[in-house]
Amino acid sequence: MSAEHEIRTVANTIAAAALGWNSTGRKPSELYHAMAVRLHDAGLVMSPERAAELAAAPQTVYRAEHIDGITLGHYTSRDAARRHCTALAERENPYIVSADWASEDDEGPESLVVVIGGHEVETGYIVTPLTVAASYDEEADE
Repeated sequence: MSAEHEIRTVANTIAAAALGWNSTGRKPSELYHAMAVRLHDAGLVMSPERAAELAAAPQTVYRAEHIDGITLGHYTSRDAARRHCTALAERENPYIVSADWASEDDEGPESLVVVIGGHEVETGYIVTPLTVAASYDEEADE
């Protein structure tokens, strides 16, 4: 579900509850329950325990970089990091016919490979997944 769809769901649910809309013909208690279920299913309503669990879990970020050691940026999605690298490669060489990402495994770094004039060329652009801890673990430091 996109962020725009989530926002629309929340806005519609709040408006319906505030204005007492009931286009379904259901009893108000059933309508509010249905709205609460929609918010829960959208991942917008959860228990404090679940929210704490999600906040404490390690997260993955993706570093877009060049093989020369230049960090281009850090992103919360692999796709955003890929787009950054691809855009720079296309600026550097307008004759790129196609671009693809090569990786030795699904969880490791990926290299941008492009086709120019019928030849595959490694660009030197890399997307590397990094696991980021939510908090400091003193025991893990040793």
